[in-house]
Amino acid sequence: MRDFALLSDLDGTLIDSKASVVRAFKWWAELRGLDPAVVDRLPHGRTSTDAAAELAPDLDAEAEGKLLDERQRLDTGGVVALVGAREVLERYEPLAVVTSCPEPLARARLTAARLPTPRVLVTPELWARGKPDPEPYLIAGARLGVTPDRCLVLGFAFGALALPRVIARYNAENVASGRVMEKIGMQFWREQPDPGLPGITERLYEKYAP
Repeated sequence: MRDFALLSDLDGTLIDSKASVVRAFKWWAELRGLDPAVVDRLPHGRTSTDAAAELAPDLDAEAEGKLLDERQRLDTGGVVALVGAREVLERYEPLAVVTSCPEPLARARLTAARLPTPRVLVTPELWARGKPDPEPYLIAGARLGVTPDRCLVLGFAFGALALPRVIARYNAENVASGRVMEKIGMQFWREQPDPGLPGITERLYEKYAP
């Protein structure tokens, strides 16, 4: 077992689900008679319910979120694993995946990307306050039996879609989530899309291998 537990985001960190998400929201916009440009304002990294509330405040956000999640669960075309994802999921322990996807959608995306399902999968069904609140990560750490100061959070900047290739030390001053993690004693890392640097697995093992 390694010194640090790894708490990893799913979308944009281990998998690329952008194509599926965009298709679902385009379908939804047409279904509800919304401006197709709402797709350009998607709040990535948030639940579909949160996205619906922001993009169509006059609709029932909870009902619309469920509709969008089910659409994405049924349409996983183009959902693929990112570089190093399989190695991290298969070889790093202890590990939890923390995602804003409901559990059925998260499992569908992992299956589509041909990735193993982690032993600890933390989804919105388990928390009262979602990202960037630290509650999801605290739940993950607790389920792994690891204190916050021994957790390494792997993710991308909230509000900006990234297709990451590597890990680099995150500048917590730039994103609220990073500042929150510092306050509860967790380290927050993010990926930088620089193909010239080593991949996820190599950087993790270089720093944290026993």
